[in-house]
Amino acid sequence: MVVDQLQKIQGFSDWQTKKKFQAEISEGHLYSEKIILVKPQTFMNDSGQAVRKIAANYKTENILVVHDDLDLEFGKMKIVKKRGSAGHKGVESIIQELKSGDFIRLRLGIKQDKKIQAKDFVLKKFSKDNEKILKKLNEEACQAIETIVEQGIEKAQNRYNKI
Repeated sequence: MVVDQLQKIQGFSDWQTKKKFQAEISEGHLYSEKIILVKPQTFMNDSGQAVRKIAANYKTENILVVHDDLDLEFGKMKIVKKRGSAGHKGVESIIQELKSGDFIRLRLGIKQDKKIQAKDFVLKKFSKDNEKILKKLNEEACQAIETIVEQGIEKAQNRYNKI
């Protein structure tokens, strides 16, 4: 949802399916930096395959991964770099495929109730109240990405890591 929103507000190209990358991509510029938005079309646990192919083709080392995080309260976000996967299978796949954890992660909290197991709410629709929180989180996440690109990770962490 975050990359879809960023693609729209920044006027990036339409999403194009690129089978050789196993992903949909959209390209554009943000503060004169070329940006490639990627939505892997693999299973989440294999998303590293798409990320590796994109990174190799575009010869980039600047990678920012946006992902859900069960360790963060719903509606919270945290920007980190050079961290382990903390059990997130998609992030683990990216680390394995890149052979490095040296990338930025924008962690978006989805933890709603400590008593409910993850499998019981991860794919459910959001309530009206949670949709409002999610809308605000998506807007803030896009602003955080813009800050990372324009001013660097440290400024973005200082501004958006309020956990």
